[in-house]
Amino acid sequence: WVKFITINDNAYPKWLKQISNPPYFLYVRWTLENIWECLSIVGSRKNTTYSKKVASSIIPELVPYFTIVSGGAWGCDTLAHQITVETKWKTLVVFWTWIDIIYPSGNRELFEKVIENKWALISIFPIWTPGGAYTFPVRNQIVAGISKWLLVLEAGESSGTLITANLALDYSRDVFCIPGDIFNPNYVWTNNLIKTWSAKKKKKSDDILEEYNF
Repeated sequence: WVKFITINDNAYPKWLKQISNPPYFLYVRWTLENIWECLSIVGSRKNTTYSKKVASSIIPELVPYFTIVSGGAWGCDTLAHQITVETKWKTLVVFWTWIDIIYPSGNRELFEKVIENKWALISIFPIWTPGGAYTFPVRNQIVAGISKWLLVLEAGESSGTLITANLALDYSRDVFCIPGDIFNPNYVWTNNLIKTWSAKKKKKSDDILEEYNF
């Protein structure tokens, strides 16, 4: 089943209310009432072995303190959700389509596990809305706005991840980046965000937890 909440409901995510144009409606499968402080995790759809190793190391140590948010796409998004589900902690999937359109279709089992564990799938798009050129950046806006923190695992020069990172910076969120191989194009923007002081360099979970006294 799908229910909808409005910006006036208590279950509406508090950080999402603070962006410049918060969506009035959210369509939800399961509930947002048991969602903790959110940490969004994003990265390339064609993630490297390195980012997989980093995610497998960092995420299990972060999940006791955060609800992990991502966009449900291939690559780093899927990785973030899978690791969180495997550790039996909370994850929130933000769709870029109507909430009953499973995309990518290969993630159907993953999304079903999210529901089975009483976590949530959400969308702002009305019934039958397919994914398209305009729905993708809107989804990124929600991923960036719903959390107080954003962790970028990797981002190449043409990666849509940069959209999410820039939105998070616009919303005055703390953005973290994993430093990567300077010769690997998948890390062009993560390294550049660190270089320009736009993002904080983080190598392990303690770098995040200690900064916020978790």
